[in-house]
Amino acid sequence: MKGISFSRFLGLFMVMFAMFSMSVFANNKDYYSKTTVKAVGEGKVYVKYKAAAEAPEYATESEAVSDKDSQSEAPKHSYFLYAQANEGSKFAGWFDNEECTGSAISGSTEYEVSFTVTSNTADEPTTMNFFAKFVDSSAPLLACNIPHVYLNIDAAPVANDGLIIENITPVFESSNTDVVTVDAEGKLTPVGAGSSTITVSGEGQSVSYVATVVNNLTAGVTQIGNGDFEDWRGASDSNHAPDNWNSFETNEGSLASLARAQQVQLVEGARPGSNGFYCVDIYSRSVMGVVAQGNLTTGCINAGATSAAAKDNYNYSKTSDPSKSETLSKIPTAIRFWAKFVPAAENAQHPNAHVEAVVHDNFDYITYSQPSFESDEEKSHVVARVRKDFPTTNGEWVEFTVPFEKTANAVNGQLYIIVNLATNADPGQGQAGDHLYIDDIELLYETEYAQAPVAMTDAKYATFCAPFEVNVPFGMKAYTVDGVKDDTSLDMKEVEGVIPANTPVILEGNSVTSLTAYGVAEPATAQAGLLTGVYEETVAPVGSYVLQNLEGAVGMYKVTEGTQPKVEPNHAYLTVPASNVRAYFFSSESATAIENVNVKDNDNKGAIYNIAGQRISRMQKGINIINGKKVAVK
Repeated sequence: MKGISFSRFLGLFMVMFAMFSMSVFANNKDYYSKTTVKAVGEGKVYVKYKAAAEAPEYATESEAVSDKDSQSEAPKHSYFLYAQANEGSKFAGWFDNEECTGSAISGSTEYEVSFTVTSNTADEPTTMNFFAKFVDSSAPLLACNIPHVYLNIDAAPVANDGLIIENITPVFESSNTDVVTVDAEGKLTPVGAGSSTITVSGEGQSVSYVATVVNNLTAGVTQIGNGDFEDWRGASDSNHAPDNWNSFETNEGSLASLARAQQVQLVEGARPGSNGFYCVDIYSRSVMGVVAQGNLTTGCINAGATSAAAKDNYNYSKTSDPSKSETLSKIPTAIRFWAKFVPAAENAQHPNAHVEAVVHDNFDYITYSQPSFESDEEKSHVVARVRKDFPTTNGEWVEFTVPFEKTANAVNGQLYIIVNLATNADPGQGQAGDHLYIDDIELLYETEYAQAPVAMTDAKYATFCAPFEVNVPFGMKAYTVDGVKDDTSLDMKEVEGVIPANTPVILEGNSVTSLTAYGVAEPATAQAGLLTGVYEETVAPVGSYVLQNLEGAVGMYKVTEGTQPKVEPNHAYLTVPASNVRAYFFSSESATAIENVNVKDNDNKGAIYNIAGQRISRMQKGINIINGKKVAVK
């Protein structure tokens, strides 16, 4: 093999084999479980571990028990249950209690059940019992195949097709008519966003299911879409995830296909006091002795390296894909969420789970595994950020409210937010079997941030001021104007790092850019040197100077009677006492392009002005202004 030694090839092969093994070998621990299915009434039952049989052979007795099944994958076992009614009877559904009272789990004769196990002892496997009920074929029957239905807020009335109603005149009731109403025929009408329990009863029987109404008009604007984890895609599939969120099943990058594996799951039962019914469980696993931490994001996971802490492994907002990015209409003050962190064992060196949120502008912003990887340009797109690392909650749900730390960056265009949830704050340093449960993420808006827009024209200059501190935008320079020089140029002083509140400046950039700064307004007289800033549209005073681009000459031009332009909010005008000069031009090092250059009269084809700002027909000895630049003629 050319260009690579055998030892290096073997090492690369082992790395790739380890990645390939992610879905085959999760850890070296066996987990044991057992399922018992009993039949009540005239029928038979069958249970099969992990995979459905095409033509199952039903148990001859009314009880079927799985073996003490073991698996060395993530600690979750799946079983398929089957029911067969005897002649003259019918299947009434799966139940989760021995008396077979209450709601049926499913009215289907084929039902998949899965549960997480904790036992690694064959003698004491984790067990779960289910019961199948059979009734006379003419008996009343009430069951529900689909225990959770979803509606858009603007949807027409719809029926729950998952209900099985036989020989019963049912009565329907909604627990929250502000969310959804139900008529006598069982049709659901969405009213407002939220969830409601729909109860169906009759002939001494009762079943219930959940109806969730999603307001697509507001989701992802001031709140994170599906922040309560009530909506799931592929909830019955082995590879499922909450809507509006992404984990390894939708990752991208050069190692995407090798890194795909299930590391999130729906959990029935929300945190105490929640209006919802589900939460998310994010869990870690071991791949050939290397821990793959659980990772859930509103953005996209990029898998580009075999080391968890490498720069090529990151989460990012893919702004071109609405399913892998999240928009906002304003900046939140804080984030509130409920969490339950259950590590597999004590981890003294790396004890913390991780929740992070970053508000940024119209940019594919990356949240790296190590903050040191972030460039200055990437930092310039951050509007606000929050990070919360926390240790085990000892099996209890805990509410966290964490304020955002706002930057002073002026940003470009649409606001976005990326939220990242991980089983360990230090990539690759967790343990297999760590579980992070999250529910009811909410953005709080206790502070109203003022806006200060600025538009950089093709002249590459703009005036700007804001009633709060603003970082000098990346790729630009900011100057105060402290005075003027004898040759009609401005005496400009560069502002380093941060533009103070209420300080008007000249911005110089290399491209056409529109930016908006956000902050808590503390308006005062906006004046620094010779510049006066305004926060309302203002007619420029006669005798002042405003930024203009006249005939290709960019400068501060004098305002005369009858030609008073308007100065837009968050911009500025220049005042030079007792000056008869028509225009002043920029004298920063980057703005002054030509000085003391010898030229001939016929070299000039543009407009020419003398030092007094008067247009002349030909260049004269001394300082001439051509296209906004000073030219000295000897």
